[in-house]
Amino acid sequence: MLNPGRPLLTADFARSILDCSNEHLTDLIDEGLIQPVWNICTPGAKLRELRILAAGLLFYQTTQRPLPADPKEVAGDIFAPDALITTATLQRVLNCHHQHVSQLIALKSLTLAPGETMRRGRNGFAKVTRSSCLAFLEKRLVI
Repeated sequence: MLNPGRPLLTADFARSILDCSNEHLTDLIDEGLIQPVWNICTPGAKLRELRILAAGLLFYQTTQRPLPADPKEVAGDIFAPDALITTATLQRVLNCHHQHVSQLIALKSLTLAPGETMRRGRNGFAKVTRSSCLAFLEKRLVI
């Protein structure tokens, strides 16, 4: 059973589910059979860091067809309708480490809410604007 708090899967996890090679998964993505897919790498990174919508992967696994959904609507459904999203929630949704989220904020790929700063510690989660999260996913859509 997949965790609904982590709607995006890493490519490694997707390969495990499909029991396929990296090349085969890449072909499925490039052919548009598995979608939507986002590249969440930091700007200037040499390697892609793909995140695959769990529902899209499972739909392909059961039907051998792509998920018939508008990626913009899907992105809107990934995040709660709250105007602000904590960096902890963003880590779970993007299925990545806190350092990755911090780098995306530092590189202006995501926008902190007014008055927010990155803090250390157990309660150090800052808030990011939902609009910047949606814009990030829109820009990073692979398929």
